[in-house]
Order: sequence, then C-alpha cells, then structure tokens
Amino acid sequence: MLAHVPCKKFDYFPKAVYLSLMIRKLLEAVKDPTKQDDKDYYGNKRLECAGKLIGLLFEDKFKTFNSDLKKQIDKDLTRNKFNL
Repeated sequence: MLAHVPCKKFDYFPKAVYLSLMIRKLLEAVKDPTKQDDKDYYGNKRLECAGKLIGLLFEDKFKTFNSDLKKQIDKDLTRNKFNL
C-alpha cells in the first residue's frame, strides 16, 4: 500500500502521515467542493523532461548496438575459426 512513499526499517510513520493527509483532503473536498484538485492542471501531472527521455532512448539503442555487435563478432569468429 502506498508504494511511492518510502518505508525504511519498518517505520510506517511517513505512510501514515501521507494517508492522513489524503483523508483530510477528501473530507475537505466533501465539505467544500471548491477545494477539489483539478485533474487537468499541469501542476498535478508527472512530466518527463526531454533530457531524461533522450537518455532512456540512448540507453536502449546503445544496448541494442552492443548486442548486435557481439552477435556479429561471434558469427565472424566462428566462421573464420573453421577457415584457417
């Protein structure tokens, strides 16, 4: 439960604080509907920055390149091994 809230050495206090904060917001929203969060507000969204996305893309392509290079080298070495 609440996997995004860290729990170190079975100290559940941060999770309890977060859960109580969410319950408090829920009760305030029931009492006063104007206090509800807007789902479409960009401040409530998780956005990935361009640098991080490019880094992930580079990592993926670099791993693919390395595996293809290894396969090609293995193929060339086994082919030349028997042609000596």
